[in-house]
Amino acid sequence: MLPTRYPPLRFTCSAAIGHWSSSCHNTYHQAINVSTTEAKLFAIRCGINQAISILHIKHIVVITNSLHAIMKIFDSSSHPYQIHSTAIARELREFFNKYTNNYIKFWDCHSTENW
Repeated sequence: MLPTRYPPLRFTCSAAIGHWSSSCHNTYHQAINVSTTEAKLFAIRCGINQAISILHIKHIVVITNSLHAIMKIFDSSSHPYQIHSTAIARELREFFNKYTNNYIKFWDCHSTENW
């Protein structure tokens, strides 16, 4: 008997970048055969990457319903999401090295809340 084939898992991730002097920029990415944690880390990675490309950016706020995914960024042990956490850590190191007063905040916002 052949094993049952399950459809691939699909996730759509979004990252919204806003700047006080310009309109919000949204990006959407689709991923197949990934876990929800990996998809969320990928969205955070894309958002941080876009944010640090803005000239003179000094403050980043990441709003997420997944603080457990954020914790993977700072987890130095071996885990399946290291490709994203290493890339995010590298980008944050670049961000913090630009200006001494740069900071990043992570806000927990459940997906059922309106903000």
